[in-house]
Amino acid sequence: MGSARDVHSAAGPAGAEEPDGAKDFALVWHGYDPYQVNRYIDYLTGRLDVAMAELDDVAALQQQLAMAHREIERLRAITRQFPSSATAGDRITEIISLAESQAAEIRAQAERDAQRIREAAEKEAQEIRARAHAG
Repeated sequence: MGSARDVHSAAGPAGAEEPDGAKDFALVWHGYDPYQVNRYIDYLTGRLDVAMAELDDVAALQQQLAMAHREIERLRAITRQFPSSATAGDRITEIISLAESQAAEIRAQAERDAQRIREAAEKEAQEIRARAHAG
């Protein structure tokens, strides 16, 4: 096996460096050096913890993204119910014109009604005067 000094380093959790001799453990009397193996296992455990935390973050972001997509679709459905701005302008103009026309009709009818009431009041006043002079 190669020496521990021949192995490259890789950044682990929170900037931790890969322990010397990682993946290239020194041979001791009965197998690999337990200290080196334990340090490497600790290093890999730390990297796994970081990866799992990042995976949790990704899952949370995916859930937020799905919620945002649902909200966008809900808002699109609402906006489809409204006419476009060009159509809305024409429709508003039509509504205003209709309102003005109806207002003119109401005003004309009110003037006719007022004239009828004046004429009826004048007629009644003449009749009362005539009876008062006759009586």
